[in-house]
Amino acid sequence: MAKVLGALHSDQVKGSYSGMTFRMYRGMQTLSRKLRPVRRYRTVQPINRAIFGHLSRSWGLESDENRALWDFWASQHPIPNGFGGTFQLDGNQAYMMLNHSTIRLDGYAAQQSAPPLVLPPATIDTMVAVTGVGLAGDIDITITHLGTGIASDFNEYRIVGPFGGNSRRSVASRYVFNKTTAGNVLTATISDLFPGGGYWIRARYIADDGQPTNWAQDYAVAKA
Repeated sequence: MAKVLGALHSDQVKGSYSGMTFRMYRGMQTLSRKLRPVRRYRTVQPINRAIFGHLSRSWGLESDENRALWDFWASQHPIPNGFGGTFQLDGNQAYMMLNHSTIRLDGYAAQQSAPPLVLPPATIDTMVAVTGVGLAGDIDITITHLGTGIASDFNEYRIVGPFGGNSRRSVASRYVFNKTTAGNVLTATISDLFPGGGYWIRARYIADDGQPTNWAQDYAVAKA
């Protein structure tokens, strides 16, 4: 919700109109506006609900042997968090997390009944984000992998912003994925950001079997 004190002509209006409410607050004229709710059919929410619903039903059909394998895998593979630590999953949570990633990236045919047997071939060693050299709203990223990435895997980016100056608006976050390339260095451009806005960007390497690795992060300003 946004509030404005002494808005133009607000002393001549009472009540609500077109999502805006005019009223007196402690002797001052105020105008407030509550943004309309996100239309869920335009977001990823229905997709995620469908995936998790499918996986919940699938877990109920898995054999006791496979469930035990997922429990063991989860006990041996704590998951990196965004603060440099880790957290522990149980078998069902590990099954949901890895399969959600594989389905989201490669479709339902990529679903796994048993956990992965090998670790991801790479992690992100360093990430540098800078103002883009291309279009307005671009940020360019250079990632150095520890290990050798393969082309079937992904880098996942979480972008939070904009922050700062005239670009300060409602702060939001979104996720972007791109295929990795074989080798140790990857460059990418994140587009359609607010020109001149500052953004925190986190990235991690995700294997095609859904296994995540550690997060790396940096801050940059989108090209004005």
